[in-house]
Amino acid sequence: MKFLNQMSLGTKASACIVAVFAFCMIVMTILLTNSSAKIQEKESQKLIANVAARVSNVIDSYMKEIIAVLKLSQDSIEELLLEDQGLQEQIKDQIYFAIDATSYATYAYVYLKDTSVLNGEVMDSKYKLPNNEFMILVTDTNIDKKGGVEILQADGAIAHFDSVQKALQTGQETMGEPSWQSIGNFESRFGFGVNYPLFDKNHKVIGVVGMFIDEEALSKNVLSDRFSVFDQDYRALLSSQANVVAHPNKDVIGKSFTAINTDPSAAALLNAIQNKQDALISYKNIQGTTTFAGIKILDLGKLGYMVSAVVAPQESIFAPVYDLRRMIILMVLVCLSIGVVFTIFYVRKAIVSRINNISKQLLSFFDYINHKTNTMPKSLPPKAHDELGLMALAINESIQKTQIGLTQDQEAVQQSVQTVHIVEEGDLSARITAHPKNPQLIELKNVLNRLLDVLQHRV
Repeated sequence: MKFLNQMSLGTKASACIVAVFAFCMIVMTILLTNSSAKIQEKESQKLIANVAARVSNVIDSYMKEIIAVLKLSQDSIEELLLEDQGLQEQIKDQIYFAIDATSYATYAYVYLKDTSVLNGEVMDSKYKLPNNEFMILVTDTNIDKKGGVEILQADGAIAHFDSVQKALQTGQETMGEPSWQSIGNFESRFGFGVNYPLFDKNHKVIGVVGMFIDEEALSKNVLSDRFSVFDQDYRALLSSQANVVAHPNKDVIGKSFTAINTDPSAAALLNAIQNKQDALISYKNIQGTTTFAGIKILDLGKLGYMVSAVVAPQESIFAPVYDLRRMIILMVLVCLSIGVVFTIFYVRKAIVSRINNISKQLLSFFDYINHKTNTMPKSLPPKAHDELGLMALAINESIQKTQIGLTQDQEAVQQSVQTVHIVEEGDLSARITAHPKNPQLIELKNVLNRLLDVLQHRV
């Protein structure tokens, strides 16, 4: 408080105005940034959910294409099994057509456990498994274009797919859990099998027709930047068991989500997958970075479901808010600086300088009436018709009245001295006729005149 008491009035006024202005600007900045952050988070969540839905729609269209081809193959092969002539070649032609009709399958196969439906021996050794079961296995060496289909030696690895065995046992279409598989003499590939059971005329399951879906072909468009909406975001596909089907980081392909991310915050994402629920979740990724993930469930009916995920770092999502915050802070500093300069200038020019002028006017007037100077201060012209201007007018009026009164008093004093000199010379008829302003001088004048009256009558 002592420090404030030692400050000038202008400094105090400027400091108070600047402090209030700065406080208001800071509060406004906090409210604006918090509000914009909430809006950005809400809109970003909508955007992430929308992209996750778009990715899910793309995968859904791919899977529907695969399902349609396999369903057609199922119906066609079952009809072929009722014929007697050229059965095996027609089945081969059908599977050739099936794999060439889709751009996402690396292998296609027809597997028959009961070869009696073939009405004869297996025509080509490539169609025969070591246990004498029938299998036509083909691969598409150029899945992006027509052609490039090649016949392969039947491989028992296909027959041992869990999804193939499940289709044989349940008589229903199945989709396998994604895994690394080495088929034929080709390098190991990551993907999953989609299988439809084959029935004989007695509706007995005798085999399956299926495809091995290549993860790389399926996820190529999904992982591309065409779906990118935030810096450093990415898309991913997961199975119903939360195994990674597609991911920009190839090292996590085929691994369980729970194995690669053990952070407690990731449990909410895992629960959403297990409960087959769309969700928007904030969690920490394997690098420890806080991210937002949009989860969209892709329901494939009896085949099960897959999960599309769009993941974006929180820093990228709130980058516009951070930019806005920096811009607001910069503008606040600029406005505050301008406001400080203007306030100080205005207070000094419009208030302090005028108060100083009034103070100097009063001090000069006091010096005059205290006989420190013989010069009466000039009138102070008001600069505005405000409180200080009215004060200046009142001071000017008072100075003028005082000046007139002092002049009258001075004349009365001078006349009194002259009257005394006349009386000293013997003329008792002299009187003081001047009219002083000061009441005491008026009283003195009256007393002296009465005294002169008495003296004149007695002498």
